[in-house]
Amino acid sequence: MQQLWRHLAALFGADALERKFGRSAPPEWEGAVAELSTAQLAQGIAWLPKSGRRDVPSLPEFLAACRGAREFSTPVRRLEDGRFDGWDVTANSHLLAYLRERQQHRRYSPTGQPDAATRERTMCLVRAKHRWAKCMRETNSGSGVDVETQQAVWRVEMARAEREIDAINARRAAA
Repeated sequence: MQQLWRHLAALFGADALERKFGRSAPPEWEGAVAELSTAQLAQGIAWLPKSGRRDVPSLPEFLAACRGAREFSTPVRRLEDGRFDGWDVTANSHLLAYLRERQQHRRYSPTGQPDAATRERTMCLVRAKHRWAKCMRETNSGSGVDVETQQAVWRVEMARAEREIDAINARRAAA
């Protein structure tokens, strides 16, 4: 933590860091940073000078950079056989991360085979993933799509999918 605090002081100025947080890292920062993996922390630290920020980030901003950097900075890849474009590959990666975070895999039946309700809910997420990839292809002007736009569109599509899933769950509960 002390190393991170020295790095923040070097980038943004020790006086600015002290004015915003005090002479040392607040307990909230210490606790939150302790929960990060080494890779997440490294990505957050690498993000700092590239962020273009002029002031010290808040804890939520720094944590978002640490946790989101890996997921949304995946380079766009094209497969040699040409079956998928880079946005499809990236959308798959995002969906897997989304499912891991929400532990959706626990919705499967005890036999290990998805039941009809799980397949229906899963298709909502797959359609959202496809809409995201389509939007990225359409938005891409040849130089990529900025990370903020990628994240914003992803949040919109996943919220839409979750609403569809809620409707499925309500319909099944009423049946």
